[in-house]
Amino acid sequence: MQQTAPSSGIAYLLERAKQVAFRPRARGTTGPATPDGIVVVGARGHITAVNRRYADIWGTPQPILAGRRHVAYIQHAAEQCAAPIAAFATLEHLFSTTGTVRAELALADGRTLVCLSAPVVYESTGEVRRTLYFRDVPALRQRA
Repeated sequence: MQQTAPSSGIAYLLERAKQVAFRPRARGTTGPATPDGIVVVGARGHITAVNRRYADIWGTPQPILAGRRHVAYIQHAAEQCAAPIAAFATLEHLFSTTGTVRAELALADGRTLVCLSAPVVYESTGEVRRTLYFRDVPALRQRA
């Protein structure tokens, strides 16, 4: 099956996230390399998929990842930020909004993350999920 990239960058990222997050993988293999930490949140707020890069970016411990509770993800991430209270509010908005939102978060260790949150509607089921992308901006500048 031949695939073409959608016309907008955000649409392409969303389509790619569906392919990456829900593709069955053989045990012990890794997913495609991406600079983005990706989290997919179901309609009821539970985490349905997360990639390793997300855990690397945020330093998320395995028990939080395994719990799949979005509130635990938000709390841990906010604690890594330079302004945890403001970051908690921003992250809560990113995880729960119905629209497409972009934000930047300053981490306590000096890094800056660009965050994108957007809804994804699955045509086959009509289910709406939210895909969040987190990208470490200084890491990208070092590669350029």
